[in-house]
Order: sequence, then structure tokens, then C-alpha cells
Amino acid sequence: MSTPNAPLSPAVKLGFSAGEAATSLIYTLVYVFLMFFLTDVMQLSAAAAGAIVLLGTMWDALLDPLVGTASDRLSGRWGRRRPFLLAVAVPYGLCAWLLFTDFGLSAAAKPWYFALAAMMFFTCFAVLETTHLALGAEMTPDYDERTSLNGYRAAVSQVASLLAASLPLILAQALAPYAGGGATGGWSLMAGIFAAASVPLILVAWRTTRGHEPPTLPAPIPLSDALHVAWRNRPFMRTLGLYAFGIAGAAVAATLMQYFMAHVMRFGSVTASLAFAVLFGCTVLWVPAIGWLSRRVGKRLAYLAVIGLWALVQVAAALGVGPGDTVVFFGLLALVSGGVVGVYMLGWSMIADTVEVDEFHSGQRREGLLYGVASLAQKIVTALALGAVGIVLEASGYAGAGEAQDHASVSGIRALYGWGTAALLVVSLAFCVAMPMTRARHAALREAIRRKKAGQPWEADALDKLI
Repeated sequence: MSTPNAPLSPAVKLGFSAGEAATSLIYTLVYVFLMFFLTDVMQLSAAAAGAIVLLGTMWDALLDPLVGTASDRLSGRWGRRRPFLLAVAVPYGLCAWLLFTDFGLSAAAKPWYFALAAMMFFTCFAVLETTHLALGAEMTPDYDERTSLNGYRAAVSQVASLLAASLPLILAQALAPYAGGGATGGWSLMAGIFAAASVPLILVAWRTTRGHEPPTLPAPIPLSDALHVAWRNRPFMRTLGLYAFGIAGAAVAATLMQYFMAHVMRFGSVTASLAFAVLFGCTVLWVPAIGWLSRRVGKRLAYLAVIGLWALVQVAAALGVGPGDTVVFFGLLALVSGGVVGVYMLGWSMIADTVEVDEFHSGQRREGLLYGVASLAQKIVTALALGAVGIVLEASGYAGAGEAQDHASVSGIRALYGWGTAALLVVSLAFCVAMPMTRARHAALREAIRRKKAGQPWEADALDKLI
């Protein structure tokens, strides 16, 4: 068992981050390509595809608090979170493959099959993501060490996202002749490769993090009280807003980027894959830059800077970048990548800092509960946003694969990708302005918890905006 305040070794940070690699490989594949796969490969309507993504994401959202509170209650020699990682590894890979596999069903049956496959996949995703995030939050209580751990996580995540965004189109096309099922078979083989890679990564995270959960007793709390616990945690609720709308903005941008490149920029599959490589490749460079900025000015100001820049870039995309502006578009993507990594790196770390507010109130550490509620809110916002994307695409007259899009359809794609993403990011920024946690206040909070446990008086004024 590690010492709670001891710095985590690079090997432990990398091992923990392997679980994020498994999450990001499939998460990126799903949110960048699933709707496109359903509309342009499986020939479902945009509204039906949007409804399937909405259903799966909402199901995931509803499961997150259940999984989080279940992990808070668990006790045993493997800790509270790690048993969930071990149990979900193989089902996660299998369900990810099913989500991109066509079994030759009729046109009427296909939407029902993919809706069921989405619910199965997102069940596994909820178990993996919620318990893995909660595990990271409790591995260290230190303000800056959490940023460091999440820096490793973010760097590994972006490498995985780079692969999952840049390779699928090329792999699906290259594997199609060997699949027997044409284009659909190529997509199935491609998804099978990514799914198979995710399983050992989860197992690496399970093994490497052994002994790095604190010896915390289970926190028995009724699920009905979960929202009350979250609501009275004022820093958590503000951070929840910035995280939920930031992640929703990233999901909408990722889903629409393939449509934007195909029908606004008119990129072929190779150029589109290169664009994804630029987007996610540059995020690796942004990780140390955002880490440095966070250490200098704090997480809140760093978030305002990188997400504000991203929102401006989305406005630029809405105002006129188009065919022939390939170099400009690639330059904009290099800036977008800073916002993408900022949402995940800083948002996750800021939620972890609010765990101690609940610990001050209750004397218990309930990372699973708080991350479950955070995932619930984030995925509800994301699901509604992606469902709206499908409806607007359908209303604008999106014609599907291989069809010429009219002006209304192209304008709808441009507006959704540019203005729609920017609007979500602006809401996230508003919550960030109101978020009260700082490095100094977090240090005062941890000292107050220590004194409270020791039966000593604490400085109440330092906690005024937190408690």
C-alpha cells in the first residue's frame, strides 16, 4: 500500500493511463465515426442515427451514478475500483466490436440491432470510465500531483485518440477486400482490431495500480441521497457545469468533423485522416504546455485561456473556412487540440479537487459517487446535443453517402460544427468563471480536514467560498 501523500512514480502513472488508452481508443472511434458509419455505411437516416447515439449515451449517463456508488460500497483486498476494471475488460472489447458489425439484418431490423448494441456497449463503458476516473482521484490527494497524473493520462489518451481518429477510414477501406462483406465487413474488422487492443490495456491498468487505493472503508449512502451530496458541494456543481458542457462541445465537434471535412472542406479519406492526425497529434504537444500554465496561474485561469481560444476557432470555422483552405483548416485544428486536451486534463483534475469538500462535510471519500454524478450530467448534456445534431442534419436535408449535398445541408453542417460547438464552450466558460476552487483554498481545505479529524480547530474564513 502506497503512502497517501507520496508522489506517484512515472511507471504507476503510465500504468494507470493505460486504462484511459482503452477508453479513448473506443470513445474516439464511437464519437467520431459511429454516426457517420450509421448514416453513410449502414444507410440509416440521420435522425435514426442521432437517436441511437442519444439512447446509448443517456443509458450510459443513467448507469454512471449506480456504478459509482456501487464502487464506493465495495471493499476487499483488490480495493474499491479495480475489481470492476478486471470484470469489464473482455465485455468492453466485445461490445465495441458489435457496435460496428453488420450481420446482414433487414433494413427494418438494423436500427433496433444498433440500438441494442449501443446499450450493451455503453453499459460496459459506464463501468470502465466511472471506476477508472474514481480510482485516479483517490490515488493522490495533492493539488499539483493530480494535475501531473492527469497529464500522463491526457498524453496517453491523445495518442490513443490520434490512432482511433486517423486510422479507421484507411483501415476500413484497406480491410474491405478481406472481409467478405464489402465496406461493412471492412468496418467490422477495423473495429475488431481496436476492440482487441483495448482489453490488455485495461488489464495493465488493473495490475499496475495495485496497492495505490487508500485504505478507505466503504461509504454506504442511498442512491437517492447522491444528488443531495453533490448539490451541497458548491465547487463540485460549478465544476460539473464546466466539465459537462466542455465535454459535450468536444463530442459535438468530433461527431461533426467528419461531415464537415467531407461536405464543406471536400476532403477525401486520406486528407481527412491526415486532419485527424494533426488534431490529435498536436494534443500531445499541448499536454506539457497546459501543465506548465496550470502550475503558473492555476487550473481555473488555464481553462479559461485554452477553452476561450478553442471557442474562437470554432467561430472562425463557422464564418468561412472552406474548400481550398486546407492549410488554414489544419492550423485551426492545431489550436483546437489545445482546447480538447484542456477539457479532459483540467476538467478531470478540477473535479478531483472537489472530493475533499465532501470529505470535510461527511468524513468519507466518495469519489465514485461524485464522478458518477459528473458523468451523468455530462452525458445527458452530450446526449441531448448529439440527438439535436441528428435532427438538424435531417431537417437540413442531409442526403447521405455518395450524394451531393445541397446548400441548406452544407450550411447546416457548417453551423452545427462552428456555432453549435462554440455555444457549448461559452456555457462551459461561464461555469468556470464562477468556480471558486484555487490552489490556496484547496490547501486550506486539506489542512482543515486534517485538523477536524484530529479534533483541532480550523480556520473557517479560508473555507468561506468552498463550504
